[in-house]
Amino acid sequence: MKDKLTAAPVLALPDFTKEFTIECDASGQGIGAILMQEKKPIAYFSKALGVRNLTKSAYEKELMAVILAIQHWRPYLIGRRFMVFTDQKSLKQLLQQRIVTAEQQNWAAKLLGFDFDIVYKPGKLNRGADALSRIQEGGELCYVTSCLQWKDEEVLKAEFAQDPQLQKIVSDLLNDANSHPGFVYKQGRIAANVYWVGMKNTVQEFVRNCDICQRQKYLASSPGGLLQPLPIPDQIWEDLSMDFITGLPKSKGYEAILVVVDRLSKYCHFIPLKHPYTAKMIAEVFVREVVRLHGIPLSIVSDRDPIFISNFWKELFKLQGTHLKMSSAYHPESDGQTEVVNRCLETYLRCFIGDQPKTWMHWMAWAEYWFNTSYHATTEKTPFEIVYGRKPPVLTRWVQGETRVEAVQKELIDRDEALRQLRAHLLRAQERMKQQADKRSDKSFEIGEWVFVKLRAHRQQSVVSRINAKLAARYYGPYPVVERIGAVAYKVKLPEGSRVHPVFHVSLLKKAVGSYHEEETLPDCLEGEKGLLYEPEAIIAHRTVQVHGEEVSQVLVHWKGQIAEEATWEDTIVMKSQYPKLNLEDKVVFPGGSIVRTGT
Repeated sequence: MKDKLTAAPVLALPDFTKEFTIECDASGQGIGAILMQEKKPIAYFSKALGVRNLTKSAYEKELMAVILAIQHWRPYLIGRRFMVFTDQKSLKQLLQQRIVTAEQQNWAAKLLGFDFDIVYKPGKLNRGADALSRIQEGGELCYVTSCLQWKDEEVLKAEFAQDPQLQKIVSDLLNDANSHPGFVYKQGRIAANVYWVGMKNTVQEFVRNCDICQRQKYLASSPGGLLQPLPIPDQIWEDLSMDFITGLPKSKGYEAILVVVDRLSKYCHFIPLKHPYTAKMIAEVFVREVVRLHGIPLSIVSDRDPIFISNFWKELFKLQGTHLKMSSAYHPESDGQTEVVNRCLETYLRCFIGDQPKTWMHWMAWAEYWFNTSYHATTEKTPFEIVYGRKPPVLTRWVQGETRVEAVQKELIDRDEALRQLRAHLLRAQERMKQQADKRSDKSFEIGEWVFVKLRAHRQQSVVSRINAKLAARYYGPYPVVERIGAVAYKVKLPEGSRVHPVFHVSLLKKAVGSYHEEETLPDCLEGEKGLLYEPEAIIAHRTVQVHGEEVSQVLVHWKGQIAEEATWEDTIVMKSQYPKLNLEDKVVFPGGSIVRTGT
């Protein structure tokens, strides 16, 4: 140690009461510099030139040596006067001479704030810095790596897999963490302590098969299922779509809006509703506001709202010959057209009457008129023009001084301002729905394959909203796939007695990894779908009808929790077999009608 400390090169300690000097030089390969006091070296500095700097002139290389050396030893030099020695004589007047190029100006600007003088020193006297600028690469660095080679690696793997003690250790390590961090963090935590052959594959397979992770974690990939557009109708007002806008502030007694859209012309009717409303009331409103003007449609597209899946609603339109097309469970995007119209209308109401939310009913008629007379990019016409075969009449704008009646003047001013803002909001929102769905990946499942299902109460009313839903499970199941419905929906085998609709869009399904043999029951808080499995409460009446030429005895059943209009005629023999304890005697005399449903 003493020899190393006393042998060359020996560096002196800096004395900040004395003046520093720098000797610097540049060569064809690099630059070098020495920081000294009283000719004793304190520090050395050298740097190889990059490819870009190798072609620079000698002046520029020497300038780089000066500037880089000063910057390198800035803590020693800032605030003190020092000397710089260089063998480039032209640098003596560096701070006084004219600098031509922008690059040289940038270099010189880095010297601002330093107090120094540049002194010329011939190259033959500047040997130390010159040597540093010409340091050559040393000999090749040779190294030897040693890798442990297994002669019988496969044998070792087999013995490892069969050793019960080792497998128990691996199992304890995999299940040790209280959280479920994922593959990368899980492997990193285990690898910090132990290693076994095939550890990466073991950890990866464990994480993929983790039942809790499959239920609770987000699905990182895009939702599956390509866009499946509904068929384009042949005639106007033959195919409609319907939806409700609820949760509005009460305005003139109305709290909801029934939106009815003609799927071909895009013509809309906005029908205000009062709570509470039933399937019978909605049917009466539909006949009064839509059928009266356009006739009975061939089909109606809707989500699975309790109104639309009620027995009354389905049986009424069945008798009229109207085909009801409902979205798959928890996938209201199937009726995307009406969802967009709802968004347009809600945007208008929100933007225009934000300070007076209870006045929305006052502007409903103008909202419907303006929507139906606005240009649609999809049809390249207005809905009004498609339905009536002519352009909509032009509304006369209010002109100052045309009326002497103050009330009329105020009404026209409010109307024009409402229509102006309405048009701006609707045009902005109307074309928001793009072909984003086809960015999804196509996903399919085989019959018998087990899948987890996503149940979203806030997107579908057939699932009851839950307390603490933020921390509720994201997926439930798994359940086996029993049938493919169309191109992007599947029917799964839910637990017996479940009221949840068993058909799901493919985006709500996730493949279950691992071995499963029994369906898991759904929590009671999720069993909220209406109109499916109900318990009979009472028998209202009985009758005999002709079915396929044979007399069939039927009873009129009042279902528990349902209104009178939801009573249905059921085959007596079916009710006896399904509900053997039910008293089938008449409780109430109820003449004629109601809904007919037979087991045949």
